[in-house]
Amino acid sequence: MKILKSSIDRLKEQINIVDVISHYLELKKSGSNFKTCCPFHGEKTPSFTVSPQKQIYHCFGCGVGGDAISFVMDYEKLSYPEAVEKVAMITNFSLEYEKEDYKPKKIFKLPKATTKTIIDENKYMQFNPNKKRKANLKKGIENYITLPLKYKMMLIYTCIYKFSLKQDQSEKIEYLKQRRVNIKHSSIKKLGYIPVEKFEELTEKLIRLFGLEILLELNIINDVEHEKAPLEFKLWFIKEGGVIVFPSFHIYQTNLVTSFMFRPTKPEKWMIDSHMKEIQMSNNDLYPSVPYGLTYDFIVNTNAIKCIVEGGPDTLCCDEKFKGKDLLFIGSPGTHGFKEKHISLLKGQTLRIMLDPDEAGQMATYGYISIQGESVNKKFIRNKKGLKELELEKKYLDLNKIKYFESSHDGYVQKCLKIGVCPEICSWDPKYGDLNDVRKLALSGKAPFKTIEDFLSKFVTVKKYKN
Repeated sequence: MKILKSSIDRLKEQINIVDVISHYLELKKSGSNFKTCCPFHGEKTPSFTVSPQKQIYHCFGCGVGGDAISFVMDYEKLSYPEAVEKVAMITNFSLEYEKEDYKPKKIFKLPKATTKTIIDENKYMQFNPNKKRKANLKKGIENYITLPLKYKMMLIYTCIYKFSLKQDQSEKIEYLKQRRVNIKHSSIKKLGYIPVEKFEELTEKLIRLFGLEILLELNIINDVEHEKAPLEFKLWFIKEGGVIVFPSFHIYQTNLVTSFMFRPTKPEKWMIDSHMKEIQMSNNDLYPSVPYGLTYDFIVNTNAIKCIVEGGPDTLCCDEKFKGKDLLFIGSPGTHGFKEKHISLLKGQTLRIMLDPDEAGQMATYGYISIQGESVNKKFIRNKKGLKELELEKKYLDLNKIKYFESSHDGYVQKCLKIGVCPEICSWDPKYGDLNDVRKLALSGKAPFKTIEDFLSKFVTVKKYKN
């Protein structure tokens, strides 16, 4: 049964070649790339290179190369559709077929994950309040050719952000009003907006200022097969409305943008079905993207309750004061997106974890343990209930002699404790939904709480964790 091309395209957009190849080979960091000995010919000196930036591999010894799917094809001797299905299995991606109820007949054995790839030596950072300054953007553009690649990227991102601020913001405001966020929140004026009809103008401006080659290399512009234009802005697949621009800034050079979360105002059905609420633009191999809201001012503010929530809109739901203190928020880019390097900037401080009370929010909060094998692929939350369920599952598998392997994944609790940040977990009745749902309930008058402050005071349990 044929896999839908649109489904394969979305898989390619999502997968990270390093994650896929790491299931087969132990990779070691080498500059901005990763290296290992080539699995396709005998060698003692590593010449097999994996580029996260270009999403390709290449062996300088025997000349083989390609993307994640072609690697699985060659390594496991699979056909193209089989390799697509195997990569989807590795990355927990649900493929779509011509017949909606079709299931692949071939049962794959999931490769046992190898030792994790080596992380940068600068895994942790110590906050230095004396490093704050503004980058000279005018001088940066004048000396653009001589800049390191990571600063070229941030300069381009900053240009995109400035472009977004110059557009008509009315649809952004209308969208946020419909979401019933706190429209008086001071952060709203710092958000940008790019309408779909301005994508082409933005593309032309970026090519004129920075050149096509670097934009393709950084995946800011895509070389797509399209009758209208061969080159389009990364978000070319969004056809209606526009995107609200949530910028993340450099901690010290506070006017440089390091990454984005884009929020489509009129998402298509396939985006909604695949839970594509926000689209990231970043390049963690050049510079670990700073989560939205984690700024210099956030870190130095000692008179604040500091929280992490799910996504950009949730950061705008509350008032900016709570019980006489500033109430500040970080928008979570996922547990893998919020790097230890940035969590460590809060060392010695307290971070209140306020993720959604659903299963995904619980996994991101507490972490999870994955059990994978020929006939099993399950995740168990690393809380009391989840660990009990895990033990029952392992007993069942052992009793039935079903082979599996187990891997542990840290959530925000473990990451904070390792680094010296004190995590506080906020929990509430799941029937109230996420923070945005809570705000809507408060405004509707149908809830037992009248305001968000009332909800946070009386309906939220805060548990502090210590090493």
